Amino acid sequence: MRIITPDFYNQSLAEIDWQKIPALGIELLFLDIDNTLAADGSRQADHATINLLREMEKAGLSLCVLSNAKAERGAEFTKNLGIPYLGLAMKPLTFKIKSYLRQQGLKPARCLMVGDQLFTDVMAGRRSGCKTLLVPPLAEDLSSFVRWKRKLENYFFRHGLDLHDIPSLPKCKRLQ
Repeated sequence: MRIITPDFYNQSLAEIDWQKIPALGIELLFLDIDNTLAADGSRQADHATINLLREMEKAGLSLCVLSNAKAERGAEFTKNLGIPYLGLAMKPLTFKIKSYLRQQGLKPARCLMVGDQLFTDVMAGRRSGCKTLLVPPLAEDLSSFVRWKRKLENYFFRHGLDLHDIPSLPKCKRLQ
């Protein structure tokens, strides 16, 4: 079950004190789009997401959006953000992650995969050697396949994967 157990679990990305994350040895965030940064199927980042991404960058973190979405939709989502985008990532496969890390000269242990799904985001992060952060989905899933995976995730949550046992990343003082 370790392959689907995240290193960290937070209730939202907004509650995290991103200024403290580099002190944990993290340099790069791989960020999922659908139901992590925006609602499933979104083509643009809203103002809150843009502000959150800027907060991450101000903390000195490098960002890369990594999504299983089609290349053109992800490119549209990131085009005004100035953030690299890797589409059709085929998570939980790791070839795009490992290729990007080689290009950037980064070690996987210095990276954090951020997402809302155990069987794509967490598994891809674990398999590639990255630390992982699971957050709850922002909205209802549009895809029947993702809804099916949620049922499978819920099985594991009911049978041994207790999110209360997983540490959180440091929270902002205003939210403590």
